[in-house]
Amino acid sequence: MEELLLKLDLKPPGKRKVGSSAEGEEDPNLLLHPTHPSPILVVSHPNLLRLAPETFNAPAIRNKVVEEDGVTVLRDGNDELRISTVDQPDGSNADEDLTRYLARRRREQPPQPPALENLSLDSTTPPAPPPMPDFHIIPKTLLLPSTSSPYSPSWTPLFNIETYWTELDSARKRYGRKTGIMRIDDSGNERASVGDLLLYGETVTSTQTMLDRNPIILTHLPTPVAFLASFQLSGRGRGSNIWLSPAGCLQFSLLLTLPSSMSSKIVFIQYLMALAVCEAVDDDGRLGVKVKWPNDIYAECEGVGGTEVGSGKKGLAKLGGILVNTNFVNGQWRVVIGTGINVLNALPTTSISQLHSLLAGRSPQHATNPPTMESTFAKIMNAFEVKWEQFVEDKGFSGFMDEYLGRWLHTYVTRIFLVCLC
Repeated sequence: MEELLLKLDLKPPGKRKVGSSAEGEEDPNLLLHPTHPSPILVVSHPNLLRLAPETFNAPAIRNKVVEEDGVTVLRDGNDELRISTVDQPDGSNADEDLTRYLARRRREQPPQPPALENLSLDSTTPPAPPPMPDFHIIPKTLLLPSTSSPYSPSWTPLFNIETYWTELDSARKRYGRKTGIMRIDDSGNERASVGDLLLYGETVTSTQTMLDRNPIILTHLPTPVAFLASFQLSGRGRGSNIWLSPAGCLQFSLLLTLPSSMSSKIVFIQYLMALAVCEAVDDDGRLGVKVKWPNDIYAECEGVGGTEVGSGKKGLAKLGGILVNTNFVNGQWRVVIGTGINVLNALPTTSISQLHSLLAGRSPQHATNPPTMESTFAKIMNAFEVKWEQFVEDKGFSGFMDEYLGRWLHTYVTRIFLVCLC
């Protein structure tokens, strides 16, 4: 645990009990063991500061919000959002520093009304044990930027958004791409690049659920928009599976728009994201990051899956997974790509950080700088943007087949199936 805290640039806790920190002081125990959803920040690239304030400004969204006790409330299909600005986070107190406000929000459990079956007028009846909280019915706080309160890394101790912008610019420049600019899509409309508009929640229910099961948000948010969380309390996997998100896991969802003419190609979107992840975390293939059909990311190398470094035998260990949900809205597809990747997870979980350590043991001359959450996310955003543009321009996946087959862990039958689909 101490090693993981240091990787996250957090001070290991002393003998304080959970929740015993002073007002405004961070408690690493609470940071790494959250108990309820936290406020969600809306931010955009420093060259595109107008994007974030306008994110929830579409007429269809404005027509759905109501004012209650000085707070703007949006009630959507799955979640209730209370929209404020960073300099007035609770709708009334503009003087409270946001760092202290966020620390207080970590400590304070949100009120949840008791279930009717637990209410009784009989004073002799012992109270029923509290049920597991339903995080989806708890109102969520959404914080829009303010010109009077610029971002401070102290707001987000688990993910430095300033560092992320720097890493994103650097990743794009290595590809010879301009950064922090608006682009023109096939319909002649302006759009940001993937990763330039970001929702960040330290702890959320599920980035996938909040984008995919709230029809107003799903339909009217500008695309592309990325939703990143350090922890998920109700993460979703394939089918009815739950995606667990321990400390060190990078989890995010992308909301994108795809033309209806590409309906038959939707199945390839999960492979596109898989390739972007592989390229971002293992561009030269030395870490052994592979794709396992249809939606898993694996490590294939010595030192994982029960094998030993130097044994000559490669093992397999899962690093993450991808989930794609689609909705046909107003004549086009709204696509939500959910991704979870183990980046800094502690052992025994296999993570990208562990793969770097194993590579240093196998081939010290090829050892590289260990990953960070910010650099990994930035590289994935850049790699996916490049592939997404080609995918839409080519109207299919055929241009990626050689790259995909070079990363695969599949059978010959699967290869024939993919070739036929392309």
